[in-house]
Amino acid sequence: MYLFRGGDGQVLYVGTSGDLHRRVRSYFTAGEKRRRVRDMLARAEKVDTVVCAHALEASVRELALIAAHRPPYNRRSRNPGRAYWVVPTAETFPRLSVVATPRADALGPFPSQRAATDVLDAALDALPLRRCTIRIPARNPSATPCALHELGRCAAPCAGLQPAEDYAPAVHAWGDLVAGRDDGPLRVLAAEVDDRSAGGRYEAAARARDRLATLAAGVDRGGTLAALAGIDELVGARPDGRGGWELAVLRHGRLAAAGNASRGVRPMPVVEALRTGAQTILPGDGPLRGAPSEEVRILHRWLSTGGTRLVYSDPPWSEPARGGGAWRDWADRAREASHRTGDRSPDEPAGV
Repeated sequence: MYLFRGGDGQVLYVGTSGDLHRRVRSYFTAGEKRRRVRDMLARAEKVDTVVCAHALEASVRELALIAAHRPPYNRRSRNPGRAYWVVPTAETFPRLSVVATPRADALGPFPSQRAATDVLDAALDALPLRRCTIRIPARNPSATPCALHELGRCAAPCAGLQPAEDYAPAVHAWGDLVAGRDDGPLRVLAAEVDDRSAGGRYEAAARARDRLATLAAGVDRGGTLAALAGIDELVGARPDGRGGWELAVLRHGRLAAAGNASRGVRPMPVVEALRTGAQTILPGDGPLRGAPSEEVRILHRWLSTGGTRLVYSDPPWSEPARGGGAWRDWADRAREASHRTGDRSPDEPAGV
């Protein structure tokens, strides 16, 4: 990887490449027309290089350097590491809220506030949690019920018409959904899709289908990344294309060590050496144990593509049986059907 620096040592840009010499030279060719790049080159006085074991280590180091230096010519510098979460509020009658810092029963991460809000709205269609934002006192709530109560969509705990013990099951259902213990809310939305489609209400069925796909994908993403971040130590090996192996040691969703076993070199002694010298990672709070969400995504992508093999995992790498993974195919088909929506008339079935 490489870092362009200005005269004051400021990091202007961070990038990665398998051929650093060729990549850096490409910035100084007559074919380079990007204005931002030309502005950056006018300020640059030095290029530093960092040798990484393989592309995975380079990608993780790039994230860390961008977060640390906020280089002005990296687009990622605008919001490095920013993620959003859907969480229940800490009150007697919790509601769902979008926050930037995860806490107990948090679902995420989501790349934008809009994406998190879409999942929140879908969850409220599946769970009888209140939609209002007022703070309800623990004793003697006396607000006036809103229109949602008249429509049968809220039991009006704000007016004292629903005690806390009757409201609690909905909160527990949210926690079970996020943890992958029970996908009941997803099945509620699926039943709604079927009912509306069977009744010939295809547009309404399509809307319910899209909400289900949004929520299922969010639960799937959150559960997948949380499962990886919950592993104390994991070792992966990917073929390097030259008869050797790219090796990585992961701890609590972070890259703790990276190395290579070239062709002809026994890989397991290299693996053990990497494990011995790997960085100690102390897990933090939240679903991702304090790991940056983008780093966990990169690590998961590396582990699940390119022929990467699992060498070691303690505890074993697994995902909840009733998490979003079971709905992955359904959500994919729903998204495909949603993309075709503009090609069908309102009287045609929703397609899923």
